[in-house]
Amino acid sequence: MTRGIVTNLWLIPAAPLAASLIILSLAYSRRSAGAMLAIIGQVVALALSILAFSLTLQTPSFRVVHNFTWFTFGENALRIGWVLDPLAAAMLVMITLVGLCIFIFSIGYMADDKNFTRFFAYLSFFSVAVV
Repeated sequence: MTRGIVTNLWLIPAAPLAASLIILSLAYSRRSAGAMLAIIGQVVALALSILAFSLTLQTPSFRVVHNFTWFTFGENALRIGWVLDPLAAAMLVMITLVGLCIFIFSIGYMADDKNFTRFFAYLSFFSVAVV
């Protein structure tokens, strides 16, 4: 179970990314749909973050590193990855929770703006970059 969440941590930023791409494809008259999609993407990211955090608390000194080859040029390879430990998982929960609060607050704050839908698409992109 632990290995499954570690290898699928990429789903945490993927949820807001998918939401932002769907929002950008919506017509600008679909204001509430855009906001709800952004919030749903953030809720999914928060739920996955809480799952990762709960798994890190089950084992003392939990630390898992997951690396993969991102780009190969000649005999060299550029590898990227992530570390999951209790501190990183706590930061994931905090960032996604604060992001969700910002998303919810922005519904009222941006209510009269003509670019309401585009704002939520960009806010979801920003959430991807922060996570």
